[in-house]
Amino acid sequence: MSLVLVATIVGTLSFGSEFGLGADYSSQAYKTGNYDTLNWEWEEEDTLDIETEGRGFWVLDMNLSSARTTLDATNTLNLSTRSVRDQLSLRFEQQLSPAVELKASNDAEFRLYHGLFPKLADTAYTKDYLNNVARLEVRLDATENLYVNISDGVELFKYARPDSFSYDYLINRVSVDACQELGLLTSLDAEYGWSHRRAWVQDGRNYNEHNLRAGIDHYFESGFCLAGANDLTRRQYPGAEYSFWEENFTLSAGHDFTGLSLELEEDGRWTWYDSTTEVYTDLFENSIQLTAEVQPRSEMFIRFGPQYSIGLSLARSHDDDFREWSLVFGLDFFRLDRFWVSLEDRVGRRNYPYADSTFQSSYAFNELSLFLNWTVLSGSAGDLELEGMVSIAPEWHADKSENFTFGVYSLELKYGL
Repeated sequence: MSLVLVATIVGTLSFGSEFGLGADYSSQAYKTGNYDTLNWEWEEEDTLDIETEGRGFWVLDMNLSSARTTLDATNTLNLSTRSVRDQLSLRFEQQLSPAVELKASNDAEFRLYHGLFPKLADTAYTKDYLNNVARLEVRLDATENLYVNISDGVELFKYARPDSFSYDYLINRVSVDACQELGLLTSLDAEYGWSHRRAWVQDGRNYNEHNLRAGIDHYFESGFCLAGANDLTRRQYPGAEYSFWEENFTLSAGHDFTGLSLELEEDGRWTWYDSTTEVYTDLFENSIQLTAEVQPRSEMFIRFGPQYSIGLSLARSHDDDFREWSLVFGLDFFRLDRFWVSLEDRVGRRNYPYADSTFQSSYAFNELSLFLNWTVLSGSAGDLELEGMVSIAPEWHADKSENFTFGVYSLELKYGL
């Protein structure tokens, strides 16, 4: 009764609910071998690792809003053949003045692996945990064309039974970012971030990180656009072999023609370690992609284009150095509030010029992904939706015993009020 009274005085109170059923299936197909010492011969056999999970979920949502205040609370309860997971999300926004806005949020997740269905427990990962992320943000609209965000976030991750791989930690992240509209079609943005992780019993996993980013976007009246950004990161661990500098840059150029758009994008990254090892080596990675997109119908987009990627060790040639060519094809088809499907297929080949065959070899690949959302029924009483996802990624090596296929399949039926 008191909640209804507060809503009447402060603003509008609304509730929502959604529930559904789903299933996930993943598989890995590869070959394993062993040496038969009795017959003095190598024996190979096909291996198929399968993981399945049936699940159901229930979402409860509450929203309280007025002219200057918004409060959202969402709780999602997931029950599956593998675990119980509960997620609570809280959002608060307050317009302190026309130029100042305050935002606060907290996201908590608890997961418990129950073991009630041992015949379906086909995964070895059963680490119960609690994860909580709290965040506070202030936005200042300094002028009509300039805004500044200041935020502080704290993340806590705790395992019921921590070990050297799954360890408890606390991360504090502070950031300041700003965006300046230099003109009607040009914007400049910049951000500084600082992070500190404390892993308690795993002192070697503690780190301090500083990150600086700057970017610019410009659109020409002719339909041509240019964009660029650069990130510089410095992360320091207690051990020099883990500490590194990293620089990332992105450049893109595009043009919209009648019925056709073209975009050329390049992404590069340099990584320098304080002390290099066989595992942690200084390297340069770069990817360049040309994408053409056409719209044959108002509800259909087709995109395609080549992509080239490289990975090079900076000091000397390394087993992990690679060159990769691929061709990407994508299709998006949608009917507003009714049906949406997205298909992408990437076919190519990755070569390791200095490969150690013990660990890797050159291969051809095909990465296929499909996403589907279909509103089966829609009415005043609610919507019934079907969502599906398929991801398949086979690899073909010269030595067939190294062939590998990974597949993930997910299907979900949900009803929302």
